[in-house]
Formats: sequence, structure tokens, C-alpha cells
Amino acid sequence: MPKEPFELERLASELGVDRDDEQDGAFHALPTLEPLSHEHAQLKAPSFNAEDFLLSRAYTSLPDLGTELKEYLARLKEELVQLINDDYEAFISLSTDLRGEGARLERLHFPLPALRKEIELSTAELKQVQDAVQEKLQERAAIREEKALLHLLLKISESVQRLEGLLLLPSPPDESGLDANGFSSPVDGLSDRPNAFTAQDDDGLDDRGRRGRGKHVARVGAEYTQMLYDVEKARGEGCAFVDTLQWRIDRIKTALSSDLDHFFASTLQSLILPSESNKPPPMEKARLSSDLNDCFKTYDLLKAWREAEEVVRRTIVKPFVRQTVFSGALAVPHSPLMPRTPYPNSAFSPMTPATPFTPFPRQYSAVSPGASGGILTLQLLDDAEDSLARLFNKLLRFVERDLALIFEVSERVSAKHKKTALLPTTNGDAELPPDTERFEILANVVFDEIGRALGDELGTTLFAAGRPDIFRNHFATSSNFVTTLESLAPSSQSIQALRVHPSYMGYQKRWQLPVYFQLRWKDIVVKVEDALAAPQPTLIRDGPNSQQPFFTHQASAVVACVATCWGDEVYIPDLGHRFWRLTLQILSRFRTWLDVVASSKEPKTTLPRLEKDIVRAASPVQRAGTPVAGAPSDAASVQAEDSSLRDCAALIADIKQVEQSMKDIWKVTIKLSLPLDEDDEEAEEALDLSLASLSERIPDLSNQIVAVLTRRCKDGLTGIVSIPSHFRAMTQRRDVSEPSPFVSNTLRPLKTFFDNVPGGEALRSSLGPEWSRAVFEGVAAEYYTQVVKTKKQEEALRRLKQPRRATGFSLFGGGAGRAQDDTRADERIQAQIVLDVETLGKDAAGLGVDVESSEAYRMLKASAASWLAGAES
Repeated sequence: MPKEPFELERLASELGVDRDDEQDGAFHALPTLEPLSHEHAQLKAPSFNAEDFLLSRAYTSLPDLGTELKEYLARLKEELVQLINDDYEAFISLSTDLRGEGARLERLHFPLPALRKEIELSTAELKQVQDAVQEKLQERAAIREEKALLHLLLKISESVQRLEGLLLLPSPPDESGLDANGFSSPVDGLSDRPNAFTAQDDDGLDDRGRRGRGKHVARVGAEYTQMLYDVEKARGEGCAFVDTLQWRIDRIKTALSSDLDHFFASTLQSLILPSESNKPPPMEKARLSSDLNDCFKTYDLLKAWREAEEVVRRTIVKPFVRQTVFSGALAVPHSPLMPRTPYPNSAFSPMTPATPFTPFPRQYSAVSPGASGGILTLQLLDDAEDSLARLFNKLLRFVERDLALIFEVSERVSAKHKKTALLPTTNGDAELPPDTERFEILANVVFDEIGRALGDELGTTLFAAGRPDIFRNHFATSSNFVTTLESLAPSSQSIQALRVHPSYMGYQKRWQLPVYFQLRWKDIVVKVEDALAAPQPTLIRDGPNSQQPFFTHQASAVVACVATCWGDEVYIPDLGHRFWRLTLQILSRFRTWLDVVASSKEPKTTLPRLEKDIVRAASPVQRAGTPVAGAPSDAASVQAEDSSLRDCAALIADIKQVEQSMKDIWKVTIKLSLPLDEDDEEAEEALDLSLASLSERIPDLSNQIVAVLTRRCKDGLTGIVSIPSHFRAMTQRRDVSEPSPFVSNTLRPLKTFFDNVPGGEALRSSLGPEWSRAVFEGVAAEYYTQVVKTKKQEEALRRLKQPRRATGFSLFGGGAGRAQDDTRADERIQAQIVLDVETLGKDAAGLGVDVESSEAYRMLKASAASWLAGAES
């Protein structure tokens, strides 16, 4: 096969082109131009775009494109000629058929204007008829409205006449009595008019008889309400007739209000306040209860809630409060009868409510008139020795006995209304809307009258802010009274209305709780400051065992003052936030005092660390007579140290006792007495932080105790230096069998400490192991220092003796025997030191110290065991 000059096969293989695949059509053909035809995309488009067409032919030269377009134009002309030739015969016949149609079209168009004119005339006539009909309909609608208005006016007139008849009002004057303006003049006929609701069996008025007075009240109220609705509707239409009847409507309103008030008052007197000789029989009592219900319904229908409350105040509440609450009421001897005392007129003085207290021990059971035979249990105050409680009990019995039925009926009538929402005020409190659509007799009548009487008659005696004990008793008694009074409320909404009533809120301000707190604050703070004025703790008892929980007067006073804040004789729930703040302030003041005391008892020298002891052991030998820094020089210093130990131990024990006592007070009293809006978890966290700040002083006080005990225990280690000289001076060579006398006394100050300080037993169990370990570390470090120092002294003495032994000269001979004696003495010295170290470790283990984990003790044992190695070297 001849070789290709361009090597196309190789290039095809490199490019991955397979001829077989090319033959099979696996590769796409090159793009070709679509010929121009009717199916061309650009030519079929609704609007031909030359730019798009030219862009689709971008790779065609202009001459070729012109040739192509000319060919397509020629083809179009041929097709057009063919179409004309195909339809030519039909086109010629069409022109022949349309000949003469113009005249026919003219004849058809001639009658159209006349028809249009006739249609327009008919439309105008129909429009006139339609307007006439619409006008007539509007006239009839106006007449109908006027007729309805006339019927309304007639209805109003009939209602006025009917109400005048029902209320026994005199008839109005005739037409001759009209004034110059055409209006009737009012007549004065109310003064000698009989009461319409108490008339007895008049002619034609059978429903107003004795047994139908309640129904008559309801009928008059419903009629009057309907009349007012019609009058307002007519006044909206601008009827002058309503103005002519206005004086009669006002007269009806006045008569209705007067008669209803009189009938309501007489019903209350007959039902609530009957005399002993004129008690109504059961049937009559049921009728009076029905009349009372009808009266409340009528007042509610007339929206005269405040008028009804005023009748209850004037008829029932005010007379009893006048004869019960007077200036000398608290001095009257305890008696079931209360003398009638004049009630002086005085200005109203606002008073405030009290916070609910605990339930009351006494109970009083009575049958409520409206309880349908049920028994209500009234919680009375304990009035054994409290004249104010006796006064409040009389008021509670009165409310429960005489007003329970009124509460029940008024609440039942008001229950049909929705709950009245409380409106927020700018100061965060809540108040009732001014037009509350319900009866609020408890707030507007009972508490308002009682609160006014208490403020006017007993203000100076009751609100005794300058005498905190009396003030606290009065406030607690009054709070219990208010709580019991709230328990007699017919509904929760009545309680809400009572708590936002101006009298109730003014009652709270009259108590002057901030003044009371300032007095209590002064008493408590003075006691705390007097106790913490001393720069040093004052011990109550010195011994470790006693029944008293505290050892210092300061800690006892702090806990006592905190307990006083929350005691029943001082604490008031309304001041819970202030007493809680005072509690935290007292603990903070105690912490400040502890800081001052702890700083005054800091030792002048600090406890040396183990590394310092090792360095000091490697330093040159000190003289035996060199005094130790910080050591007591006389008995006065020892006595001062003993006092410091007792004070520090007492403070540590009292800090722990204060912490425990405060936790007990928190669980038993504070947690249950905090205000409801106080978060218990946050309050407890604040208390824990305060107690933790007290506990932070324990390490400082412990370091002071450990420093003194460590120094005292070190004082007994001076006998280590005399052990070598003692064994070498012994004439009788005996083996080591018992420890040195100073070893058993080394830790004696630590052993006797817990038996001689306040709270020693408690400190022994809680901090004893920690203190013992710290003291032992210091003693072991000092012991190691003394052993190293003694070893160095022996080495120096041995070096002095070695030149003499090297010469071999001895005046008396026996040099070898003397060296042997020195070796045996070194062995006994080492045995004695090892025994002493082990004895010290056993004493420390007896105090609860883990001697094996002590680094200083391990170094001490290693140093004692290597005594002979140092001697041989």
C-alpha cells in the first residue's frame, strides 16, 4: 500500500476518528442552509424581521443571497399567476352577479330614518312614565316614613301617658295651657303624689296590689326603657314633638327614680332589718326576696347601678357603720350590744388595703338569708384580747348576715354582662372603667363606707406608724379583716373591683409602710452595728462543748437580726422586698467585719515552704543560741497567741453555723414569705453568694491557726541537735529502745488545740485532717532541716578528728578502739533518729494524716536512713 504523503490515517487515529464510525453516520453532518420556501421559519413568522433573516444567512455572500431571493421571487410570481388562472372564471361571474344590487340597497335604506325617529319618541314617552312612577313611589315612601314616625310619636305619647298612669302622676293641662311657644308648661304634682309601687289595691290597678308590686316595678322599668329608646329614635329624626314632651319625660324619670328608691328601701328594711316583733313569715319573706330581685333587675335595666348602691348605703350600711365605728369604739368593753353613738361629719380620708395573711383560728357559722338554707362558714379574727379584732368581727358578721342576700341577687343580675376588663394606668396599677355595667356593692358601698369611717374616726389610733409593735398588730388584724371580707365577695370580679377601688387604694397609703420599715430598720441596724463595733470577736463561751449554737456575740447578733426581719412580730408581706434587701445587707456588713478581724490577726511571719526549708538546710550552720523569728518572747505573747487561736476557731465555727442557720431560715421562713413576684431561684442564688463570701474568710483564718500551731510544734524539734552528743557522752553503751522525749511532745499543741478552743469538736471533724496535714508538712520540713544541720555538724567534727587518726600518735594509745566506738555511736544515733522519725509518723497518722503521701516526710525518712552513708564518706 503506497504511503500517503500527508499521513491522513495517522492523523485520524491520533484524533480518535474511526472511518467505520464515519461511514455508519455516528458523527454529525456539517450545518447546511435551509432553502427558501413557504415553510421557512423566518418567512412564516407573523412579522418579518430582516435582521434575523440576514443573521441566519451570515455565511452566505451577498451575490448568492441576491440570486437566491430572486429565484424565490420568481417562484412566488408563478404561484400567484397559477392561482389567478385557477379562480378567474369565478371572479368574472362574481362581477356579473352583483349588477343591479345598488338600487336594491337604496330601497332598503329609505325607511330606516323614520323607524329610528319613531323609536326615539317611544323611548321618551316611556321615560316620562318611568319618572312619574318613580316620583309616585318616592312620595309613597316619604308618606310611609312619615306614617311610621307618626306611629312612633303616638307610641311615645301613649308610653308617656301609660307611665304617668302607672306612676300615679297627674294628667297634663289641656290645649289652653300652652305657652306662647306652643309648649306645655310643667305642673308641680310630685309633692303630694302617692308612691306608685306601694299603693294598696287602687281601682283599676290590681297588679299594683300588695302581691304584685314587684311585677309592677319590672313593668314600669321595661316600659320606661322602651320609651327612652323610642324617644332617642324620634330625636334622631329631628321631631320637635319630643321637645314638647321632655318635661313630662323628666317628671317620669324623677318619679320613677323616687318611687323605685323608696320601694327598694322599704323592701330592704322589711327583708334585711325587720324588728323582733315584726319578722316576716316565710311566705312573706319569699315575696320580699322576689321584690328585691325585681328591683335589682329594674335598676340594671335603667342602668342605674350607682343609684341602687346609694340606696343600699343609705338604708343598710351607713346606719350600722355609724353606730359601730366611732372614736371610742376600741375602748368600749366587750359586749354584744353596741351603744348608738353620733356620727360626726368629717372629710373623707383615703385608706388602703392589706396583703392577705394566714387563715384565722376562729370560725363563725351562720345561715345566710339568700343561701337557701345553706350554711356559710365565716372565718372570724381572734378577738380574745384585741379590741380592733372585735370591731372587725362585728363588721364581718354584719356583712355576712345582712348583705349576703344583696350580694347574691346583685351578682345574679349582673352575671348576664360580660366581664369588665381592667384598664391599665400610667403608674402600672389597674382601675375599673368609669361606667362599669354591673353592681359593685362590696367595693362602692361596703368597703367605701367602712374605710371612710375607719379613717375618720379611728385614723390616729389605727394607723399608729410611730409605734411599730402596735402598728404591726393593727396592720395584721386589718389585713385579716380585708382577706375575710374578700372571701364574702360574690365573684372574683368583685374582688378585682374592690382592689382597684380608690378607697381601697387610699387605705393602703394610710398605713405608711415605709415609715414602719424605717423604724424597724433603725432598730435592727443599731443592734447589728453595736455588735460589730468591736474590732475583735467577743466570745460568748470559751469551752468547746455547750448548748449554744454560736461562740461569738457578733455572729449570734447577725443571725438574730436576720431572724427578726422575718419574724411574725416584725415581718409584713408588703415590705418583703425591703426586708430581703436588709437581710443581704446584714450579711454583707458581717463579711466586712470579718475582713477587718482577719486582717488584724494575720501573722507577721509566713509559714516557710518545703523548698525554702531545703535551701536553709543546705546553708551554713547557725548557732544554737540564735532566736527563731516570730517566736514568742514572753508569757504575754503566748497569751496573745492563745487568744488569737480561740478567736479564729470561734469565727470559723460561727461562719459555718451562720451559713447553716441562714439556710434553715431560708427554707422555713424566707422562701415562704417572699413576695410572689420574687424569683425563688434568683433569691436563693443571691443568698448563696452572700454566704459564699463569708466562707471565703475561712481559708485566711485557717492559715493563721496553722501558722501558730506549726511554729509551736517546731519549737520541740530543737532536741534533735543534742542526740549525737548525748549518745557519745554515755558511759554505758545501750541499744536504742524508745524514742526521744521531745518526739512525743512535738505534735502535742495540735492534739490539745481542738480540746481547748470553741467549737473544737466540730472543727476536728470538718477541718481537723486538713489542718493536721498542713502542720505535719511544716513540722516534717523543719525536722528534715534539723536532721540535715545535725548531719553537717557531725561531718565537720569527723573531719577535725581525721588528721589526728592519720598520724597514728596517741598519748595513751587505743586509737583503733576509739574509732570503733565512734562507729558504734553513729549506728546508735542513726537508729535513734530513724525511731524518732517513725514515731513522729505514727503520731501524725493518729491525727488522720496520710504520712506516706507527704513529700517532706519521705525526704525526712530518706535523710535519716542515709545517716551512716554520710558518716562513712
